[in-house]
Amino acid sequence: MLRPRRSSRGVDVSGSSIRRRWSRSIVIVALVTASAGCFQQGAFYVLPEHSDLGIIDNDARVATAEFVIVNGLNRPVEIKHIYPSCNCAELDLRQNPIAPRASTVLSVTVNLSQQAGRQETSVLLVTDSTAFPQKRVSIAALVPASGVYQRRVDIGVFHPGDAIDFATPSTSFSRGLVELGREGTDDSGVAVELVPQPGDETRLVVTGAAPQVQGEFSRKVSLRESFPDEPALGEGVIELELVGTVVPRWDVKPEVYAGFVSLSRDRGRFTLQIENNAARTTRRTIAPTGVRIVLQEDWLSLEDYNLSSDGAKLVFRIHEQNLGKLGAQKAPMEFVVDYADGLTETYSTTVFAHIEP
Repeated sequence: MLRPRRSSRGVDVSGSSIRRRWSRSIVIVALVTASAGCFQQGAFYVLPEHSDLGIIDNDARVATAEFVIVNGLNRPVEIKHIYPSCNCAELDLRQNPIAPRASTVLSVTVNLSQQAGRQETSVLLVTDSTAFPQKRVSIAALVPASGVYQRRVDIGVFHPGDAIDFATPSTSFSRGLVELGREGTDDSGVAVELVPQPGDETRLVVTGAAPQVQGEFSRKVSLRESFPDEPALGEGVIELELVGTVVPRWDVKPEVYAGFVSLSRDRGRFTLQIENNAARTTRRTIAPTGVRIVLQEDWLSLEDYNLSSDGAKLVFRIHEQNLGKLGAQKAPMEFVVDYADGLTETYSTTVFAHIEP
């Protein structure tokens, strides 16, 4: 399962099968010691707290480590919760609660099939002991690069045509050295480059403009991944999908309802609030300079409006003389927004109202 790494001085046992045997020996010794009644009195502890599995070369890319949990207290201890640091870990606790002056084994199996490089996973144990409320164990493994790995990075939420200016360290999707296999822009109009930073860090920088069409958009790039400090890990390919979402600047529903409107009590007026979506994106929204309403029915007109950071407050007036009848009415409407940079957006909706005397 594990193989030793060789150096110029011979066999490097760090991370080798020898280390794995040591790890198993620790578990066996801990179990034998616990069985013999040799405990650290008044203590609750784990042996070992860290397991380094070295280079994993099995095709399944699954690594398992075992930890002995020892209860040297004079009362039972229950493990209330177990929190792995990733959803790649499968846990098996053989006995719970743990009796006084007894022990049990926690088996942690980590699936590393979509990983390469040095991978570390930790597991937090939460107990009902006030003296020892938490214990943490960890696993480290070196995973060879092999084949093609799929990665997805969310680059944010945008309004139509917004400038894209996104950056993330390469360590967010790789543990090795990455190089672009395809650069520049494609039909999406999104540019991708790797920018070296002080030290050994590299940042992936994404620029361009968000599409005018609402919904999800993506740009795919191919990255070569290598491990200069661990050449035995080889090289692989990361197919990275950069995904963004375009939402409209204004939340205009296909149908808006004014409810019951009285010509006498309400003086034939009602108010509608149209929200903007500024809160859904971290980008600075261009301030609108005004709104216009285009109506296809002459019984309704826009009397006034007010723009705020929350949206647009529209005040409508009903013209009774142009109504054919009272009761349920509808009016197709276009909500037109003008911006300081010359942009104009048009949203279509239908206004429904029930008109009373």
